[in-house]
Amino acid sequence: MAPLRRIRDSLAARIGIAAGASVLALRIAVLPFHLLEIREDHLRDRVDAAWLVTLAEDPRMDAARDGDAPAPVASGSGWRAVTLLNAASSDLIVLERAGAREQVFWRAEMKEAGFWVQLETEPLGKRLLRAFGTLIGDAPPRFFVQAQPRPPDSLPTGTVIESAPLKRRLREAALGDLLEALGLALLTGLAAGFAARRLAGEPARRLATGVAAFRADPEHAEPFPDEPLAPGAEMAEVERGFSALQSELRMALKQKSRLADLGEAMAKISHDLRNTLTSAQLLADRLERSQDPVVRQIAPKILRSLDRAADLSAQTLRYGKADEPPPERKRVPLEPFLQEVAAIAAPQDDHKPRYEIDAPPEAVAEADPDQLYRILLNLIRNAAQAIEGSGVGGLILISARRADGGVAIDVKDDGPGLLAEAKATLFKPFKSGGRKGGTGLGLSIAQDLARAHGGEVRLMESSEGAHFRVRIPDKKNGPSLA
Repeated sequence: MAPLRRIRDSLAARIGIAAGASVLALRIAVLPFHLLEIREDHLRDRVDAAWLVTLAEDPRMDAARDGDAPAPVASGSGWRAVTLLNAASSDLIVLERAGAREQVFWRAEMKEAGFWVQLETEPLGKRLLRAFGTLIGDAPPRFFVQAQPRPPDSLPTGTVIESAPLKRRLREAALGDLLEALGLALLTGLAAGFAARRLAGEPARRLATGVAAFRADPEHAEPFPDEPLAPGAEMAEVERGFSALQSELRMALKQKSRLADLGEAMAKISHDLRNTLTSAQLLADRLERSQDPVVRQIAPKILRSLDRAADLSAQTLRYGKADEPPPERKRVPLEPFLQEVAAIAAPQDDHKPRYEIDAPPEAVAEADPDQLYRILLNLIRNAAQAIEGSGVGGLILISARRADGGVAIDVKDDGPGLLAEAKATLFKPFKSGGRKGGTGLGLSIAQDLARAHGGEVRLMESSEGAHFRVRIPDKKNGPSLA
């Protein structure tokens, strides 16, 4: 059963079945019109035969007509009339002369006709219904037909016709048409299925095999041919696209493997470097307490350099982790939370910029406190360092408010702002945004953590300094908060 099911469900089989079914449906659709044509041919044949019989109604007819005299009507119920009626397969023959119908031949005991058919004026719908009724046996045994015979110079002629011969002819035609339609549908389906298998099925199967092999072992799978093997333009385009994708993914996997090895080595180096820097910081603290004025002047610079190196090492280790843990959301009142983060990121002394907090009591975030802390610490620290680097004291304004089913936290500074070229790579790893000594990881980490909450960090338009907005939606509202 499984092989039969695979054949039945294949693309070639489906196309073949669809093509065969379409041909069969079309042939069945035209069958009523073919039956209608056969019915009309049969009726006109009977009317023509009746007209020809009327030509033999009287031996004196030819001489009278040659003299342009009206043709006399012979008595039509005798033995001669019966013989002619038998020849015409009818019980009654009528001619229409000068707008009046006249009986030419008739049987002494005529059987009743079921209905009257005026062939030239009969509506199409009625013709189709009567043809179908005759086919299924829902027609009277006999009916009267009047039409214009096909021979030239003929008079409109009417005759009674038996339904049985017409029924046999219609059934034979219907059966023949159905058998022909089935045969044509079968041949069409086979031809279409073979063509589909040749043009699409085999290339698709080859492509599927290549995809499966590449999925099983992407680094060592046999490369897909650069030149397409499919004869059709569409499948050839698919093959070329997959070949290019396979090459790009293989190169990306090799690069990823190398980066993984490099990242592991960097993690080890950064770990050891951080330990070394911690020891150096302890020694530098002693230098800062020295009584030598030169040493005291140099010591803060050494400490700042060590701080930057330690920060780079810590952030590199943190960024090198494969995945951040999913946020564990809690209700975080933002006013005290922002005070705590700002006090760490921008301590208020003579050498630090001032900061102001604006967060009403209803400003409560549903967020992971540790991850939100890291987001804001990076933003506030960047603002403080940008102001310090400019050499001019400034202000950092940190505000929070409820907005769109979540919270919006703004961090603004009146520092030098960002260069236009730095904005394009602002949230990319190891891009420092134009600030000297920056690691380029802070904003990238902040953006990743905000997106883990379903929010974002966005650079807003500002006339001076830099303005960043953090959007954290409430958990029930899902990830979309643009």
